[in-house]
Amino acid sequence: MIRKLLVLIPVLVLFAIALAFGAQNNQVVFVDFFVVQRDVSVATLVALFVGAGFLFGVISMIASQWRLRLRVRRLRKQVQQLNKTRQGS
Repeated sequence: MIRKLLVLIPVLVLFAIALAFGAQNNQVVFVDFFVVQRDVSVATLVALFVGAGFLFGVISMIASQWRLRLRVRRLRKQVQQLNKTRQGS
């Protein structure tokens, strides 16, 4: 529980800082992506890139956890097989 709070609190603080920054910057800037050219407010850009960074982080974390769980499952199977061979001999 404490571990989750130690992760959640900094994330919430960063979101609050990004929200405050976006609220203070209501200027419109011209953005030229590869395909799209638009006038967008700084607050919208901040929200977009903070959200994209958050999604990238969550996806990479989920992928890492998935790989670790798969590895743990394989190692547990190996341990079970070794225990069976030890009991059989």
